[in-house]
Amino acid sequence: VGRFLAEITVVSDDEFFPESTIPIVIQVEHANGLLAHYPMDETEGDQLVDASGNNYHGKYVRAGDGTVNLGVGSLASGTAAAFSGDLAYAEIPADAAFPLIQTFSVSMWVNFDPASEGSFSTLFSKGSTLGSPFSSIAVVGGPLQLFSQGVEMVPTEATISSGQAHHFVITHEDTNGPSELGASEVRLYLDGELVFENLESDGFDDRDPSPIQIGAT
Repeated sequence: VGRFLAEITVVSDDEFFPESTIPIVIQVEHANGLLAHYPMDETEGDQLVDASGNNYHGKYVRAGDGTVNLGVGSLASGTAAAFSGDLAYAEIPADAAFPLIQTFSVSMWVNFDPASEGSFSTLFSKGSTLGSPFSSIAVVGGPLQLFSQGVEMVPTEATISSGQAHHFVITHEDTNGPSELGASEVRLYLDGELVFENLESDGFDDRDPSPIQIGAT
């Protein structure tokens, strides 16, 4: 899986072009396009299971006053995981050999406790530091926020209300690679509707290994 560069050199007895080089770019993707799938339907233990078959397993993190309750009521199907406290989340570690994710989409179901109104939660984050290199954050009962390279993008007007399930999707398309800025397209969907779009995002550099976190605060 990934983008691979190669070249073929052709040598002939042509008087004017005795040697020619042909560049080759190969993009290898999973057959079904699915990189990882985390149903969060575990009922015990600390392992976050990747059900895609690609074995990008993670773990549930509990520290301080953080608690993770498994096997709670369903949001879409099966069961779900509930995070509470300052240090409770799911994490796919940096050493899980997860490939570069410059162009990707993330889909999840969320349901915020009304008691957490006004607090913020990281729905999805690449990296363990806020917005570095990328984070999508929700203020419960307030706006959704997107951060790239530690800087907030244009604030969205979308709001995730508490006490009910919502379907959240973010797409990120990098058209010029991780080392170049200004050519990434970011879109945010909430309950099937496009609620935010930035077609000139600076994107982010994902070449350094960093964990993926779900539900961190």
